[in-house]
Amino acid sequence: MIASVAGRLLEADADGLVVEVGGVGLRVHASSAAVRAAREQPEAVRLHTHLVVKEDSWQLFGFASTFERRVFQRVLNAKGVGPALALGLLSTLTAERLIRALREKDIPTLQSVPRVGRKKAEQLILDLADKL
Repeated sequence: MIASVAGRLLEADADGLVVEVGGVGLRVHASSAAVRAAREQPEAVRLHTHLVVKEDSWQLFGFASTFERRVFQRVLNAKGVGPALALGLLSTLTAERLIRALREKDIPTLQSVPRVGRKKAEQLILDLADKL
């Protein structure tokens, strides 16, 4: 597993970040907090990462803190949640706000995330409320 990436910011766009590490540009799908941090210090980017390996691709996801990465990894365990939705949850809500919404069973807050309707919000609460 690639636990972290440190380097220089080459690009920040809708798909995430490109971080140059040892002369290699790594595409990292990043949370909004990680994107903000990278833009604040483009010459010294440090991301905590999670690698998702599939048959046809390897995707690297980046986070501003180890706490944010741990929340992402827990959210991935919920039924019907893939890395894109988990990243969307953390980019729309902070990790702390997501945990609070799940514990308080705050369906409207969860529904504020794109691609999360009432049923998905209820499933997230069922799967994660007592695990975060």
